[in-house]
Amino acid sequence: MKDFSAFLDVVSTELSLKDLTVQLGMEPSEGSHDLGSPRGRNGSWTVTIWRLDSGATESASLDAHCQSLLAKARAGNVLESIRRLKVEAFINIAAFFDTVACTLTIPPSCLQVLRDYPLGLEVTCYPSDMESKERTG
Repeated sequence: MKDFSAFLDVVSTELSLKDLTVQLGMEPSEGSHDLGSPRGRNGSWTVTIWRLDSGATESASLDAHCQSLLAKARAGNVLESIRRLKVEAFINIAAFFDTVACTLTIPPSCLQVLRDYPLGLEVTCYPSDMESKERTG
Protein backbone atom coordinates (compact mmCIF):
# COMPACT_ATOMS: atom_id res chain seq x y z
CA MET A 1 0.00 0.00 0.00
CA LYS A 2 1.16 3.49 -0.82
CA ASP A 3 -1.03 6.52 -0.22
CA PHE A 4 -0.02 10.07 -1.06
CA SER A 5 -0.52 13.72 -0.28
CA ALA A 6 0.96 16.49 -2.41
CA PHE A 7 1.20 20.22 -1.82
CA LEU A 8 2.78 23.30 -3.26
CA ASP A 9 4.37 25.16 -0.35
CA VAL A 10 5.44 28.79 -0.63
CA VAL A 11 7.53 29.92 2.34
CA SER A 12 8.37 33.49 3.35
CA THR A 13 10.29 34.88 6.31
CA GLU A 14 8.89 38.36 5.67
CA LEU A 15 5.38 38.27 4.19
CA SER A 16 2.20 37.49 6.10
CA LEU A 17 -0.23 34.87 4.85
CA LYS A 18 -2.57 37.66 3.75
CA ASP A 19 0.23 39.38 1.81
CA LEU A 20 1.33 36.13 0.16
CA THR A 21 -2.26 35.39 -0.79
CA VAL A 22 -2.55 38.78 -2.48
CA GLN A 23 0.81 38.37 -4.23
CA LEU A 24 0.01 34.85 -5.43
CA GLY A 25 -3.57 35.74 -6.40
CA MET A 26 -5.15 32.66 -4.90
CA GLU A 27 -6.50 31.53 -1.54
CA PRO A 28 -4.36 28.90 0.20
CA SER A 29 -5.55 25.50 1.37
CA GLU A 30 -5.88 24.37 4.97
CA GLY A 31 -2.51 23.67 6.55
CA SER A 32 -1.17 27.15 5.76
CA HIS A 33 0.47 29.07 8.62
CA ASP A 34 1.02 32.75 9.25
CA LEU A 35 4.31 34.25 10.40
CA GLY A 36 4.09 34.76 14.17
CA SER A 37 0.94 32.66 14.66
CA PRO A 38 0.86 30.19 17.57
CA ARG A 39 2.56 26.85 16.98
CA GLY A 40 1.27 24.62 19.75
CA ARG A 41 3.51 24.50 22.79
CA ASN A 42 6.56 25.28 20.65
CA GLY A 43 6.01 29.03 20.48
CA SER A 44 5.11 30.63 17.17
CA TRP A 45 5.78 30.15 13.48
CA THR A 46 8.98 31.84 12.29
CA VAL A 47 7.89 31.66 8.64
CA THR A 48 4.68 31.99 6.67
CA ILE A 49 3.70 28.84 4.79
CA TRP A 50 1.17 29.33 2.00
CA ARG A 51 0.03 25.82 1.03
CA LEU A 52 -1.93 24.55 -1.96
CA ASP A 53 -3.31 21.00 -1.61
CA SER A 54 -3.64 18.73 -4.64
CA GLY A 55 -7.18 17.84 -3.58
CA ALA A 56 -6.74 14.26 -4.80
CA THR A 57 -7.74 11.39 -2.53
CA GLU A 58 -4.93 9.70 -0.58
CA SER A 59 -5.40 6.52 -2.61
CA ALA A 60 -4.92 8.35 -5.94
CA SER A 61 -1.62 7.78 -7.73
CA LEU A 62 1.25 10.18 -7.20
CA ASP A 63 0.88 11.21 -10.85
CA ALA A 64 -2.79 12.10 -10.21
CA HIS A 65 -1.75 14.20 -7.20
CA CYS A 66 0.90 16.03 -9.24
CA GLN A 67 -1.42 16.60 -12.21
CA SER A 68 -4.17 17.98 -9.94
CA LEU A 69 -1.78 20.18 -7.97
CA LEU A 70 -0.17 21.63 -11.07
CA ALA A 71 -3.52 22.23 -12.78
CA LYS A 72 -4.69 24.23 -9.74
CA ALA A 73 -1.43 26.20 -9.54
CA ARG A 74 -1.46 27.00 -13.26
CA ALA A 75 -5.14 27.98 -13.24
CA GLY A 76 -4.46 30.44 -10.43
CA ASN A 77 -1.24 31.69 -12.08
CA VAL A 78 0.62 30.80 -8.89
CA LEU A 79 3.68 29.33 -10.61
CA GLU A 80 4.28 32.51 -12.60
CA SER A 81 3.77 34.65 -9.49
CA ILE A 82 6.45 32.67 -7.62
CA ARG A 83 9.04 33.78 -10.18
CA ARG A 84 8.80 37.43 -9.09
CA LEU A 85 8.65 36.91 -5.33
CA LYS A 86 11.52 36.48 -2.88
CA VAL A 87 10.23 33.23 -1.43
CA GLU A 88 11.19 29.59 -1.20
CA ALA A 89 8.74 27.32 -3.01
CA PHE A 90 8.64 23.57 -3.34
CA ILE A 91 6.47 20.61 -4.13
CA ASN A 92 5.93 18.71 -0.90
CA ILE A 93 5.10 15.00 -1.33
CA ALA A 94 4.13 12.70 1.52
CA ALA A 95 4.03 8.94 0.97
CA PHE A 96 2.40 6.60 3.49
CA PHE A 97 3.50 2.96 3.16
CA ASP A 98 3.01 -0.36 4.93
CA THR A 99 5.96 -2.28 3.49
CA VAL A 100 9.57 -2.69 4.61
CA ALA A 101 10.76 0.15 2.37
CA CYS A 102 9.22 2.85 0.23
CA THR A 103 10.46 3.69 -3.26
CA LEU A 104 8.92 6.59 -5.18
CA THR A 105 9.09 7.34 -8.85
CA ILE A 106 8.59 11.05 -9.37
CA PRO A 107 6.16 11.53 -12.29
CA PRO A 108 7.36 13.38 -15.43
CA SER A 109 4.76 16.13 -14.88
CA CYS A 110 6.39 16.93 -11.55
CA LEU A 111 9.93 16.80 -12.94
CA GLN A 112 8.97 19.13 -15.80
CA VAL A 113 7.60 21.82 -13.49
CA LEU A 114 10.72 21.57 -11.33
CA ARG A 115 12.78 22.31 -14.40
CA ASP A 116 10.57 25.18 -15.61
CA TYR A 117 10.00 27.06 -12.34
CA PRO A 118 12.10 27.99 -9.29
CA LEU A 119 10.79 25.10 -7.22
CA GLY A 120 12.39 22.56 -4.96
CA LEU A 121 11.14 19.10 -4.06
CA GLU A 122 10.59 17.67 -0.60
CA VAL A 123 9.60 14.02 -0.16
CA THR A 124 8.77 12.50 3.21
CA CYS A 125 7.88 8.82 3.62
CA TYR A 126 5.85 7.72 6.62
CA PRO A 127 5.56 4.09 7.73
CA SER A 128 1.90 3.33 8.27
CA ASP A 129 0.13 0.42 9.97
CA MET A 130 -3.04 -0.19 7.94
CA GLU A 131 -4.29 -2.93 10.27
CA SER A 132 -4.53 -0.56 13.24
CA LYS A 133 -6.19 2.06 11.00
CA GLU A 134 -8.84 -0.46 9.95
CA ARG A 135 -9.46 -1.51 13.55
CA THR A 136 -9.87 2.04 14.83
CA GLY A 137 -11.53 3.61 11.79
